[in-house]
Amino acid sequence: MAKFGQIIKKHGDQSLSKQIMAEFTEIIDQQNKSGEIKIITQVPLGGLDELSQKLSLQTGREYRLINSLQDDLIGGAIMVIDNLKIDLSIKSRLHKAKQLKPARTHILPEYIEEIIKIIQKNIA
Repeated sequence: MAKFGQIIKKHGDQSLSKQIMAEFTEIIDQQNKSGEIKIITQVPLGGLDELSQKLSLQTGREYRLINSLQDDLIGGAIMVIDNLKIDLSIKSRLHKAKQLKPARTHILPEYIEEIIKIIQKNIA
């Protein structure tokens, strides 16, 4: 793999090498039944290791949990799971209510719905 990286670097486009590495990592994660969940909140979350263990036990899949902070987030959290963004913030709910449109129903994979429930219980 190192030699491949050297060839990409030698011939120019390093942004391409970052994209290739990101996709390669994603493929490996899928094969290893692992993934990454980014939880964006206004304040730091504690207990991410315990939450990760609960998710692993209940879903049969290993996840790396990453907590990112966003100052302008008004309550709740935004989660990014397997390239799917789920906005559970109050700001998002207020915006949807302002539009006065019925919420569009998304059919999520069962394991993502399960992850959302587990995380909501543990960060509430």
